Amino acid sequence: MTSATLRSDSYQKREKALEEKYFNEQDRELLQKLMKKMNLSHDPTGENSVESLRMIFDKHKIKMDPSLEQDLLSWKRLHETK
Repeated sequence: MTSATLRSDSYQKREKALEEKYFNEQDRELLQKLMKKMNLSHDPTGENSVESLRMIFDKHKIKMDPSLEQDLLSWKRLHETK
């Protein structure tokens, strides 16, 4: 092989690697968006989340008042959209 051929192979490998990296990033972003939609559509009112929180708090004998419940749900929603 000539040095020109070796360089050509190197550029092709680099191009392929960059292309794979780009599409992997695109896939990751699309999957994140899909997961957000699934989470929101699965529990749009947050009722399942509230019930889960109540069970966890009951298990640890922690009293959850409505204010704490709302704060936790707000925190959850804030971090789901990121």
